[in-house]
Amino acid sequence: MTFSVVQGILEPEYGSMIQIDTKCWFSWLTDNKSFRYESNTFAPFTVRKEKSDYWYGYRKVAGKLHKRYIGRSLEVTQEKLESVAENLDSPTPSEKRKVTQSVTEVVTDSDTDTRITALEARLQLMEECLGKLRA
Repeated sequence: MTFSVVQGILEPEYGSMIQIDTKCWFSWLTDNKSFRYESNTFAPFTVRKEKSDYWYGYRKVAGKLHKRYIGRSLEVTQEKLESVAENLDSPTPSEKRKVTQSVTEVVTDSDTDTRITALEARLQLMEECLGKLRA
């Protein structure tokens, strides 16, 4: 079962609520391994505990999974979760470099002109076939 934190409140069981940054919140974190955090400002993300007490935020963007370190259980606060939500919304410098490099490789690909010419020829052939079908 996936638990969600919405507007700073976790509802682990029907009818019960736990406020973030309280003693109950940190106690709940020790016994659980994941939850979904819904920010008031940024897109929601999944929070998972790894290697006993290290929490990470995950969000998939355009088919790619992004991961950000949150901290140990006592560091999983409303402020930190909001910071990670914001951070997951903006790519890291290395992610920006990868995207720029990929785009540059595509644009400077020596086969680009050949591909464009082939696509134009296919388009013209399809238009001719469509014209014959209509006639």
